Order: sequence, then C-alpha cells, then structure tokens
Amino acid sequence: MRRWLENNSGWLLVFDNADEPGLLEEYIPTDHKGHILLTSRAQLFDNLGISKPVELPKMPPDEAKEFLLKRTGRSDLSHAENEAILKIAEELDYLPLALEQAGAYIKELKAGFSNYLSSYRTRGLDMFKKHLPVTGKYPESVATTWLLNFEEVEKTSKASADLLTASAFLNPDNIPLELIIKGAPELGETISTAIESIEKDPLVLDELLLPLTRYSLINRDASAYSIHRLVQIVIRDRIGKDAERVWAERTVKAMSRAFPAVEFQNWQLCERLVPHAKAGAELIKKWGFEFEEAARLLNNVGFYQYERALYSEVEPMHRRALKIWEKSLGKNHPNIATVLENLALLLRKTNREAEAKEMEERARGIRGGGKGD
Repeated sequence: MRRWLENNSGWLLVFDNADEPGLLEEYIPTDHKGHILLTSRAQLFDNLGISKPVELPKMPPDEAKEFLLKRTGRSDLSHAENEAILKIAEELDYLPLALEQAGAYIKELKAGFSNYLSSYRTRGLDMFKKHLPVTGKYPESVATTWLLNFEEVEKTSKASADLLTASAFLNPDNIPLELIIKGAPELGETISTAIESIEKDPLVLDELLLPLTRYSLINRDASAYSIHRLVQIVIRDRIGKDAERVWAERTVKAMSRAFPAVEFQNWQLCERLVPHAKAGAELIKKWGFEFEEAARLLNNVGFYQYERALYSEVEPMHRRALKIWEKSLGKNHPNIATVLENLALLLRKTNREAEAKEMEERARGIRGGGKGD
C-alpha cells in the first residue's frame, strides 16, 4: 500500500484514533502526492514530522446546544428545557462524543432534557455504560475511551495516575500547581516522593503532568491545569467507594495544607484556590469528615470569603468548622475561640448584634482558660 501511495496522486489517507503515533511511521509514505489526516488524543508527533498539530477545542456552548437540538429533532423549547439543555452540555464538558451519546439516548427514549439532566445527576457514568454513540457507529462509549487512556498512563507512571485520581476530586478548572506542590505530602507516598526534589529540580512536576497531557486527559498552562469533568466521573467510578473515600480525604487534607494564611499578600493565591476549597467543602459534607484539617480548611476559606465581602457563603463554612472542632477538640480549645470570633464578625456585618455578642463572650471565656495546641 505504501508503494501505491508513493506512486499515485489525489488520495486521502486517514488514521483515526492514532493514540500511539510512533506506530504509524512504517505506513506513511516518504514521498507522496496525496493528503494524510490523522486524529489522535496524543499531543506529540515529532517523529512524524508534525510540529504544530491542530488542536480541536471543546464545542462552544451555543454549538453544543444546537447539536443536541438537531440530534434529538427538538425545537420550540420551554425556558426550563432551554436551561436544561445548556446544563447538559456544560456537565458533559462540551465533548462531542459525550453529546452524541446523550443526544442518541434522549432521542431514543423521547425524553425531556430536564428529565435526562436529573437522571444523569443521579446515575452519572451508568448512563454512558449502557448506550453507545450511534452517529458514525463509534465502537466505544465515552467512558471506555477515557479508561483506555488512563490505563496507558498507569503503565507509564503510577505517580501521574495518582495525580489524575486526586484531580478527580477537585474543581475541574484551573487547578493551581501550588496546590499540588504544597499539598503533595497529603496525596500519598507516590506523589510526594515524585516531587520531593521540586525546590532544586522544578521540572519534576512538569514531568509528572506530561503523561496526562500526552493522552489529552488534562489541559495545562505554565501555572495551572484543567481536567475534563467526564474524566473525573470515570476515575471516581473506576476506583470504587472505599478508594473514593481515601482520595476524598487526601484531597481535603492537601487543600487544607495548601490554603495560605488569610492575609492581603496571599489573596491572589487564596482566590485561585477557592473553587477547589469549595469542592473540598462538598467532600467534607458528603463523607461526613470530622478531622482537624477539614475544620481548618472550612474556617480559613470562610474567613477569606468574609474578607472579600461574600457573606452568604461564609456562615455555613464557619458553623461546620465549629461543629467539627467542638467534637474533635472539645468546647474550650483556642481553635473554637477563633471560629467563634470569625462568626461574630459575620453576624455583626449582617445585623445580628445579639448573637454576635454571644459568640464574642464565649470566645473571651475560652481565651481566658482554654488550652492551645
């Protein structure tokens, strides 16, 4: 075939799903008069002489909505259905294969977008395990596609695979590298050991992330990376409930370690970490975590939100931190006084003077006789 391609013109050769570009060298003609189209989740093609591959971004929200409408044959939607279709596209991370699967399923069932969204939030990955995409007769579900890539990463680097697992419990967007660097001691021995020399050898983290970018499991820039929402779901489903709890605890502790003192000079980092700290707060609630690091994270994030005048988000975090600390440290520990003082600030700002004074009086009592850590 290669000889024919070299001797003829006007042809198009397509390599689909070429995730191991190195395997293609023997098939690509050295002197040809046609065109070659290669699709892949890999990102490096230097061995094929391709220095600038064209990266296909996610679908823009409007295009994703239009795709689902056409795929399902719908029009003239109610406001609620319009909102639901946008949320479906967002939660499927605007990925064409996932949108195709969802559209085929909705069309087959003649289901409403709102009902699909509710069921997807309840069943998650199970929705993709049962229904393959139809258009183009694609042979694998979106879940299988990501799992194959994850398994390749595992073969390459256990530490990289563990980092991807930890990332499945964070906010998917803009995960700061500082979170990984500072939180590494809480993320298990494999990750901690892999980057323990980072102060002297800063490229070790880039090398840890490389297998994940190579298989398009993350997108990154110099200071942060993002992970597909569906990759997060696939990873959490794969590891099972027991391991899920372990990794949820690890990431909460890592976020607690990474979140800096709430001082003006740290505000920029605090702001970058807040979406992930909020994800941590959801993990604390979901798993009922009551360890010291959980309370510390909630208190620090709550106080930062107070400093930024985001008052509606502050009180639940402080009250949850108070409950955890009271149970784990007793009611007269200085940490209790700290969170009571933070609550008093909020209560006074929101015109609840009597309750604020009560919190302050209790804090003063602890400061007078409490025992610190």
